[in-house]
Amino acid sequence: MDKVQFKVSSAIKDLVGKDLIRNDNIAVFELVKNSYDAFASKVVIIFESDKITIADNGKGMTFDDLKNKWLFLAYSAKKDGSEDAEDEKQQSYRDKIGRHYAGAKGVGRFSCDRLGENLQLTTKKKESKQTERLIVHWKDFEKDQKKEFIDINVEHDSLDEKVSFPERKNTGTILEISGLRENWDRPKILELKRSLEKLINPLSDTSSFSIEIVCENEKKQDAEEIKKNAHDRDIVNGVLKNSIAKVIGLKTTKIDVSLNADSIETLLIDRDTKIYQIKEKNTFDKLKAVKISLYFLNRAAKKNFTEEMGIQPVKYGSVFLFRNGFRILPFGNPGDDSWKLDYRAQQGYNRFLGTRDLFGRVDIQTDKIDEFKEVSSRDGGLIESETTIQLLRLFDVVHHRLERYVSGVLWGEAFLRRQYFKDKAEVERNRALLSQDKDSDSAEYVINSSLGSKIDFVQLVKTLISDENIDVIYYNKDLANIFEEPNLFDNANPQVITDLERIAENTKDGKLMASVEDARKKIAELQKQKEDAEKRAEEANLRAEKASQERDQAQYNAQIAEAKQNKAESENKRMRSENLFLSSDVNKDVKQLASLQHHITHTSSFIHALALKAIDAINSDNKEKSISFIQRIIFENTKIATLSNFVSKAKFDLMSKKITKDIVAFVNEYMNNVYSLANEDMNISVAETTISHELQFAPIDLIVVLDSLLDNSRKAEAKNITIQWEEKGSTVLLNFSDDGHGISDEILPKVFDYRFSTTNGGGLGLYHVQEICKKMNVDIQIDNKCHGVKFIFAFK
Repeated sequence: MDKVQFKVSSAIKDLVGKDLIRNDNIAVFELVKNSYDAFASKVVIIFESDKITIADNGKGMTFDDLKNKWLFLAYSAKKDGSEDAEDEKQQSYRDKIGRHYAGAKGVGRFSCDRLGENLQLTTKKKESKQTERLIVHWKDFEKDQKKEFIDINVEHDSLDEKVSFPERKNTGTILEISGLRENWDRPKILELKRSLEKLINPLSDTSSFSIEIVCENEKKQDAEEIKKNAHDRDIVNGVLKNSIAKVIGLKTTKIDVSLNADSIETLLIDRDTKIYQIKEKNTFDKLKAVKISLYFLNRAAKKNFTEEMGIQPVKYGSVFLFRNGFRILPFGNPGDDSWKLDYRAQQGYNRFLGTRDLFGRVDIQTDKIDEFKEVSSRDGGLIESETTIQLLRLFDVVHHRLERYVSGVLWGEAFLRRQYFKDKAEVERNRALLSQDKDSDSAEYVINSSLGSKIDFVQLVKTLISDENIDVIYYNKDLANIFEEPNLFDNANPQVITDLERIAENTKDGKLMASVEDARKKIAELQKQKEDAEKRAEEANLRAEKASQERDQAQYNAQIAEAKQNKAESENKRMRSENLFLSSDVNKDVKQLASLQHHITHTSSFIHALALKAIDAINSDNKEKSISFIQRIIFENTKIATLSNFVSKAKFDLMSKKITKDIVAFVNEYMNNVYSLANEDMNISVAETTISHELQFAPIDLIVVLDSLLDNSRKAEAKNITIQWEEKGSTVLLNFSDDGHGISDEILPKVFDYRFSTTNGGGLGLYHVQEICKKMNVDIQIDNKCHGVKFIFAFK
């Protein structure tokens, strides 16, 4: 069998050069990273009219390096371990200076093709006596794609002349790129500068590598900007500065995490105040050296950032990712959501922290570049692997812990949900007080004055110490100290004392345990005082109720005597005088007695109608309907008996014995299982609902209200009745609607008046409804603009 080989077209240059590197800034990034990997301490980028020069003072290259490494397409000496074969550049030396390789693909040098048509490379290594020079004309590779890549010549010569590299070093590499493909004007150079400021971790402490930009044509404009006190980011010339570190300083809430092969240590600091520190086992087996720093920017921090940097944080970027000190794009770019922060925030509520709220960095130190491999275009992030998945999971853990502190302790998001306080008003008051903290660069208020924040922090610490995998090294005892709060026992839920007791037990804090015991004694004392006060109040209420019953009995006796005196009058005279009597200045109890009498009369008439329907059903041999009507007659008769018994007790308070039940279920069951049972005149529809609202009420009151409304609907010739429930905040609304004749605007203001009627009736139905609603503290409204009429009852 014959053997054949691949041939490589000269067009491969475009694939790994200007077509692969799609952005000029990324092209410069790649070349700067090569300088960093060559141990350079400084890189100078010089812009001229049609030339860019990138010069470093790294270790340089020999002719053999050029021939067997730099000119070897896709070969990476960094990757196979031969890059630092010399004794003084062994791995231990990289550890000593704190550097790991930033690149290892073997194609970064082709970034020169992205920037310009021609390249002159000048380089010298320490042991070399001569300086080596290569000249590449990239267009030579574009003339004939049938020509093989290896057949395109590159010019080389060795120079005896001395070349000066940055900081007057005698080793390094200089790349002179001419025939530029883009116009590098001031805005474009400034854009590069601002990107380079974030290329090497702007939050790191390293000062072993610096980048300087030189452009003679822009020095005059720079001088003008300096006179106007412009920010450094608006000046072209000069060494790139690490200006962001002083912006962050101590004015943020931040979480720092350090992961090594064995453990993970976490430190949370709020505006220069240490909050907690924990240590746990490293369960991410693929991660060996990762550091994460996340900063929550409140309004004060965002303002300071903008003033110092001349740009808003959201436009600068959010959370950057660095591998061996160099950025991985696009993590952290404005508008980028590689960490899924904004995606998560959109799925939840305002308690989530997105890119607008956060700033920070993730640092990976590794010699296993393949485990954190970038996509070839250099601006598409990391290729997914088990290692990168673990990195994202670690980031989520850190982000959630910062978010838990900010949304819980600083924002009070959980005050209501976790029932920290005894009533909702106290929750809202505590959350409102926290609003002043958003503009502060100090955590003093949260630490010393916010009871809600203290309680939430206790919950947070309890969660940490309850995790057997976490060792709580430190927690802020001033923030956890709720015993100094004067309103603690009046407003806070006693459960917080139990939580503190658990913390004291787990941390073996004797002082805290003593405070817990003192608090329990005080709670017991306050509870006894409360019970004694409630007992005295109950006794006073019983005495007042007894006196009220005696007054009612006396009034009832007087009313009975008056009724007997008028009994001898004729029926017509009695009927004529009834309206006069009821519309005169009668007292409340007489009206309530009339209310009960009216309801008994109404129910009696309804029994009569049911009896006729039962007879009709019997005559038509409809046994099922007959039984249904007879059952309803029995029920209505029971109601009359109940009302009669109620009257016989000589107490005319319409609120008979109360029960505490779900009022929604009560109304729905009454309409479905009682009233609708024998009703054929109207179609009654009760909408299904999951709403419930427990309330104390007298069943007879609701029956009177519902029967009065139904009786009015029947008189208005309604065919359909609808019962619907809805929630509005803490209020539950009952909507009772019919499709009858409705209520005109003219009589609407009078419908609740005592004895007002448009049907020659007693005029008591809606009056009863209003009186009952007043006693139950229920608001009632009428909507007469719909088809028919709608009564809206608001139960609080």
